[in-house]
Amino acid sequence: MYEFIVYLVHSSICLVFIFLIYKVCMSHETLHRLNRCLLLGSVLLSAILPLCRITIVRTVEIMPSGYDASEGNIVIAERINPEVDNMALFQDLAVVIFLIGVAVMVARLAVGIFSVWRLIHSGRMRKVEKGITLTIVNTLPSPFSWFGHIVVSEDDMHSCKDEILLHEMAHVRLGHSWDLLFVDLALCLWWFNPALWLLRGELQSLHEYQADSQVLSRGIEAKTYQMLLIKRAVGSRFHSIANCLNQSNLKKRIIMMCKKPSSRWTAAKSLLVLPVVAVALGAFATTTYQPHEVHDKVTDNSVQLQADQKQTAEVMPQFNGNDVAAFCAWMQSKVQYPVAAVERKIAGQVLIEFVVDKDGSASSFKVLSSPDKLLSDEVERVFNTARNNWDAAEHDGEKVSVRFVLPVNFALRK
Repeated sequence: MYEFIVYLVHSSICLVFIFLIYKVCMSHETLHRLNRCLLLGSVLLSAILPLCRITIVRTVEIMPSGYDASEGNIVIAERINPEVDNMALFQDLAVVIFLIGVAVMVARLAVGIFSVWRLIHSGRMRKVEKGITLTIVNTLPSPFSWFGHIVVSEDDMHSCKDEILLHEMAHVRLGHSWDLLFVDLALCLWWFNPALWLLRGELQSLHEYQADSQVLSRGIEAKTYQMLLIKRAVGSRFHSIANCLNQSNLKKRIIMMCKKPSSRWTAAKSLLVLPVVAVALGAFATTTYQPHEVHDKVTDNSVQLQADQKQTAEVMPQFNGNDVAAFCAWMQSKVQYPVAAVERKIAGQVLIEFVVDKDGSASSFKVLSSPDKLLSDEVERVFNTARNNWDAAEHDGEKVSVRFVLPVNFALRK
């Protein structure tokens, strides 16, 4: 779960930069259809980019990296009692906070949907046209639409029926409720991302621009319609999951109505998002060197277990059915030199510590020493692919946790 939260954080960072480009370059343009696609597409793009792991593989001469039995190359295994792991506590706390946020957002969305559904069915309903139902209620701060339903008050039906119906029917025909539902579902996961909240507000404003444009194209006089908006500007925003007549900033809507249509060439500014995509792909990419030829990476005397017999388990943890020496060999066969480490000629030993828990999972990974973060990150990457390949240790017939300390060597051929 913690890894999933890290993914959500990465995608949130992508969305922040994409939304900033949209806000600066496109939000003031009248290309409403394109802007709508950009906003919705930015949510999808930010969710996809962290998953695009580009790997560039190059070959390089790497010398055999067998161990010797020197003190620095000893693997220590000991049975441990449960103890406080600060990193594990932080991860658990992050998961709990995240799940609480998700629960609150899901409850908020469910309550909003139920409130709108109940209001839709609380008045007189009649068909306006195929796929659109009108509900008339006694009192309502502001008319709104939700999928194929339009809800208005008795007063609005008598005072400004045509303008309101044209506006709300535009929301229904353009499918704006689907946009809001999509973003609200995304907020259930990315509730901590301020850019997504801002994007939702921007999307609602864009919906109003599109609906206003549809009303004016039906022959409604602009000044008459703008006066209606001013009169309706004090309504409630209770039904936030629906499209309300007055949910967008009034001044911006009037300015947008009076604005000269943007040139089609203006759409080219949306291509400025491509550098963000390129940077993100580069940030999430991994470039490694593949050994030109594979050597035996571990010698017979490469692993020694040093521990007091009272501290070790009777049955030690098994990695894929074999002892820890097999794990050492597997790690050495899987690690690859990061390109930057080869170019900077970084070599040496990465000493790691981890625990094989009672449930057979490897956790509490920690780098005790490393020549460089590039090498320790590569070791952690390989380690994470085999966290669940262990069988737990046993002592006195019970599952126990065992801590290991072992080295991974990096050496370039001279």
